[in-house]
Amino acid sequence: MKNMSSMSRRFHVAFVLWLLMVTAVSAAEEIVIRSFDRNGVITWDGALLNSTCRIEWASSLTRPGLTNWQCLTNIVVQNPTMSADVPMFYRVVGIPAPLVSEGLIAYYPFTGNSDDQSGNAHHGTTHGTALATDRLGNTNAAYLFDGTAAYVEVPDDTQFHLQQLSLCVWLRPNTGLITDREYVIVSKDDWMKGFQLVLLGPDSIYFGVGNGSGWVDLYARHILQLGSWQHLAATYDGSNLSLFVNGALAVATPCAGTIVYGSNPLAIGKNGWNATDYFDGVLDEIRVYSRALSSNEVPQISVAKWSNALPLPAPKADLTVATCNGMIYAFGGYDQTATDSRGETYQYDPTVNLWTRKADMPTPRWGPIAVEFGEKVYVFGGARNGYEGVDKNEVYDPTNDTWQTKTNIPADLAQQGLMGVRYGTKIHLFYSNKHYEYDPATDSYFSRSVMPTPRTWGTCGVVSNKIYVIGGYSYSDPVGATDVNEVYDPATDTWTAKAPLPVKKYGVTRENPVIDGRIYVTHGLNGGFHVDNYVYDPVSDSWQQKASAVHPRDGVGCCVLNGRLHVLGGRADYAGPYGLTYHEVYDPNTDNP
Repeated sequence: MKNMSSMSRRFHVAFVLWLLMVTAVSAAEEIVIRSFDRNGVITWDGALLNSTCRIEWASSLTRPGLTNWQCLTNIVVQNPTMSADVPMFYRVVGIPAPLVSEGLIAYYPFTGNSDDQSGNAHHGTTHGTALATDRLGNTNAAYLFDGTAAYVEVPDDTQFHLQQLSLCVWLRPNTGLITDREYVIVSKDDWMKGFQLVLLGPDSIYFGVGNGSGWVDLYARHILQLGSWQHLAATYDGSNLSLFVNGALAVATPCAGTIVYGSNPLAIGKNGWNATDYFDGVLDEIRVYSRALSSNEVPQISVAKWSNALPLPAPKADLTVATCNGMIYAFGGYDQTATDSRGETYQYDPTVNLWTRKADMPTPRWGPIAVEFGEKVYVFGGARNGYEGVDKNEVYDPTNDTWQTKTNIPADLAQQGLMGVRYGTKIHLFYSNKHYEYDPATDSYFSRSVMPTPRTWGTCGVVSNKIYVIGGYSYSDPVGATDVNEVYDPATDTWTAKAPLPVKKYGVTRENPVIDGRIYVTHGLNGGFHVDNYVYDPVSDSWQQKASAVHPRDGVGCCVLNGRLHVLGGRADYAGPYGLTYHEVYDPNTDNP
């Protein structure tokens, strides 16, 4: 460890936490400790991480909302502000994703040419391809394949005769792919020998390896986003074939035995055996590895900061969204105007990239708030027929696809822009300055301490044992978009002001957009429609601007699933038509300083 003379009395805890970090990332790298504060946050630099990271620790896990923690006993805390021998709980937060380079034998970023940038000189020759714009907007940084004659050819080499392998690619398939037609992405095909990765029309992906007498096949049913960028990865570890879509494992199957190879070239964009089945669309950043990437490594190279997932089936503004049992549910909203309140329920399954219409809400409405509790989703309030308030509390059961009506919410909560969040065994609801605690067990409401700043359409999130209400539309002086950040302590029924949001806006991500103890406030409205993305750290009471989204809008619905923020629907104009179908996904692990 370097620079230890500067660490003085922090040496012991710094050294212990350094060991924890090494365990977490499975590598012994030299680490330079940068700071250790009284709130238990340590930051460091290291060659492996190439950025600043954090370890959070606590002496108790009695507070709700703490996840992914591990325990270590008898840590001696030697910080100027604290000293004790106590059981300690820790978790690593925000490890940046290093470039996955181990075993990389060919890498084609297509930045103006088809050269191999892995250092192994497996350079390709283009045939009929045209340079195109990549997913980040860089011109002449990808290749367009026309579906009829365009391909890239790489001479055969024994380095491609692999018994374990990974294939990775960014692709933007053109619209108009034909069902069941083969569109080859990568092929080392010598007639039942080698490997190949193929699209089968617009809704299926194929990965196969050849043993000389036939192919071992793996198929993934996945509805592709035609005309949009997405990432595929295929791996073989000697025992299993696996396919990953946008960083997530889609399907796997056992496969044992030897892959047999011939001498045909490696082909990109066509079948290497019979020179048919040309790819139709844009390909970029093709990687070939001599080993199987792990399920932790694939996301490190497959997820952009913001990406587009499958859009909503119908335009929606001022909808509400929740997750339950690994699915995303979108409720209500409106399409053309506020008088067009809707009752549809849509379910999104990320494993197959598919939206499905479910049982409609009994009461169509826009601007309600959805809160998951006990494997059901409670939908409170909202408006219909313009601005007529709705006092309904309707509960959706995803298992049975049914709705149940509960006791109406208090009349002073019955409007659009309601905010709410689950805390422990209760649900807290906020509108203007009104604040109620709902108990699902007794189906009853209890008035709690009013919000100091009356507002609606703000962000509501739970971190540790506090509820944060951020931004929104203020009804106090001055009226309009606000940057207020106030935190409620359920233990004392009191409010405290915190560092304000760097910008004033409302119609933002409302539904508990918390990832790893930080609150993400994105999109919104104030004079114009926003794409900016700010993250709040309650530990340091500070804000940081992160990567902006692509589509400006407010009135969005949001949820967090598998560590990623999904932002759906919204509106981007005042005159109409209002509803949007956008489904943007933000991954904070790819957005490190």
